[in-house]
This record gives sequence, structure tokens and C-alpha cells, in this order.
Amino acid sequence: MNEITDPIIQKFEEIWFHDIEVTTLSHDFKKSEIKIGFNEWDEIKEDKSPITVTFLGVTKFVSKYPDEALEFDIWGCHDGQIKKLDSCYEIYYLFEIDGSFAYQIFIHCKSLEIERALSPSP
Repeated sequence: MNEITDPIIQKFEEIWFHDIEVTTLSHDFKKSEIKIGFNEWDEIKEDKSPITVTFLGVTKFVSKYPDEALEFDIWGCHDGQIKKLDSCYEIYYLFEIDGSFAYQIFIHCKSLEIERALSPSP
């Protein structure tokens, strides 16, 4: 088993991007930033806990929406993956819309920040 040595990848992979609520998706073109907000379940607080992932130095954003007839209503995140390329990180998300896992986005960025409010494990 390979140990993860990249701190950005390690922090990203600590979050289980499955059946997690998506709250926001915004793009600041002037700053080359994309922010995605999520809510995960905090078992200690027994409440939702916010996560904000900010992608910095975005060089590529690909949005693959399945069908224009579907209302743009993201129900949640089904999957999130990250990998390190030569000069950037590549992030992939698969979102659930209208009851199916169909909306995909790909982001290439120089770095990313994760703000997470989950209670510490006992």
C-alpha cells in the first residue's frame, strides 16, 4: 500500500465524497478560483457540518451536464477524486441530479484549500 505524502491529496481524501450534500458552486473568474460548498454529517454534534473546498489557480474547468431538459438541481455528491499531475492537481466530482449520477465536473488547479468544521474524533 502506497502512503500518501502530498498534504493536499491527504486532506482531500480524508473527506468521504459520497452521499454528501452540495450547497454551493461558485467561480470567481478574476481570481481564477472555484468554490464548492458541502455539508457532511457530524455524528458528535448530530447535525450538518460545512465544508468549503476552494480551488486556487484554476487552469481548466470542464462541466459535463447530461441533458438540458434536466433542471439544474444538484441533490448531492456521489464521488470525488483527486490526483497530482506534473504541473497541477486534477479533481473530478460526480454529482447527483434528478435521481441519477449524471453531472460531472473536472478541475485543474495549482492548489486547493479545504475548510472543514467536523468535530474532532474522540
